Amino acid sequence: MEEKQAYPSDQADKVLVRMPDGMRDRLKHAAKTNNRTMNAEIVARLAASLVAGSTDLYEADLKTSMEIVRQEFEHEKRLARAQLLLSTYQDQASLVRRRLDREIQLVEHIEAQLAIATKHGDDTAPRIARELKDAQYWLERTQQEYELIQQEIASTKSELEHARQSLKNPNE
Repeated sequence: MEEKQAYPSDQADKVLVRMPDGMRDRLKHAAKTNNRTMNAEIVARLAASLVAGSTDLYEADLKTSMEIVRQEFEHEKRLARAQLLLSTYQDQASLVRRRLDREIQLVEHIEAQLAIATKHGDDTAPRIARELKDAQYWLERTQQEYELIQQEIASTKSELEHARQSLKNPNE
């Protein structure tokens, strides 16, 4: 009796696969379109998915790396923003401080004029008193403005320190 010739594929691993309805027909059509047997089509598709799977891992690593770079960029952007804000607030505080000093001098000058006018019974005393009241009002407003700017400076310094810490320890 003649022995049957063994093909290399007869020696290959075999797997029984259960497919959802319609998948076998779709595979048969794809195999015919690609000039392959159904087995060759299945093996080719499995091989492609395994290669794609390793590509997916690479893409996942790439996405993770890109996320880290994005986070670092965001931290650096926060740091630069905080530095710019701090510089702006400090410049503004300097200008308001100079205005505050001038208004303090003006109030002191008007107070001295009022004291002289009152001492001499001058009829300009009521007008000078109104000027003093106005000057004191603007002095108070400028002091409030200066205090607000100082609060903004303190807040921005805190934000700047936090941004620096985030840049040193991006995972926190």
